[in-house]
Amino acid sequence: MAQPSPESIFDTLTAYQRRRLHFPEYDRMFRNAGFGRSEGHTIPPVEQQVIVSWK
Repeated sequence: MAQPSPESIFDTLTAYQRRRLHFPEYDRMFRNAGFGRSEGHTIPPVEQQVIVSWK
């Protein structure tokens, strides 16, 4: 099974902004908050996604 790209992983609808945010937008937000690096991961089998960020 091919891994989805980070851009497609985080094509999620946020309740607060009511618009889709893609991984690069999350990455930029985390970098602006002082995190050095972020990675997107899919949690099988439920197709949930998480972002792991490091300071």
